[in-house]
Amino acid sequence: MFSRPLPNDNPKGATMNFLPDNDILTLLSGATLAVKLVMLFLGCMS
Repeated sequence: MFSRPLPNDNPKGATMNFLPDNDILTLLSGATLAVKLVMLFLGCMS
């Protein structure tokens, strides 16, 4: 179902296939960064 596009496939199709993965990775890295910032802030306040 989630087959990877072949090199000769149309670039728009490849972009559409990879978008969901990139969105999830972006959300995960953003959440990790937010948690680190909160921890740093709480560490400075205490």
